[in-house]
Amino acid sequence: MVRSLKMSNNFLGRTKCRIGQRCLPVLLCALVFVGCSRAPYPVAPTRGVVTIDDKPVPGGKVMFAPIAQGTVETGKPAFGELHPDGTFELSTFQPGDGAIVGEHWVTLIGTKDRNVLGEAEPATTPKLPFTRVSIPQKRTISANIENHIEIRLTSGDVKKFDQRGD
Repeated sequence: MVRSLKMSNNFLGRTKCRIGQRCLPVLLCALVFVGCSRAPYPVAPTRGVVTIDDKPVPGGKVMFAPIAQGTVETGKPAFGELHPDGTFELSTFQPGDGAIVGEHWVTLIGTKDRNVLGEAEPATTPKLPFTRVSIPQKRTISANIENHIEIRLTSGDVKKFDQRGD
């Protein structure tokens, strides 16, 4: 009788060990994936509007490029599509996640006949009065809030800061 009890304990010990051997790799993989899904830089939701002479810019893109602050790595720029009403929502690592916290240089990118993905623009899309405009003022993205950025330009600003490659 004592002998069968020992076998029973041995059987239970092996079962626990097998379960642990199966679960441990799954748990380690889950931890790795959870740890890797975090953005390498803190981001904050960022929306805004772009106007020229108080009229919305109805197309193109806006880019927020982080400025290095004591480090070599600045992080990835954020991009947003300009909607017909001039509004945009920035994305850096995931759609709509915002921009990296800190100071940025802002660039407006006009599209000619094709968008960034290489797709033809609809015929109804108006031609923009610029190719690429670098905004001379830095913009700051703050942590833990939804940032709203207004970029107000005049026609004179656009002519002055346009980086046409024509």
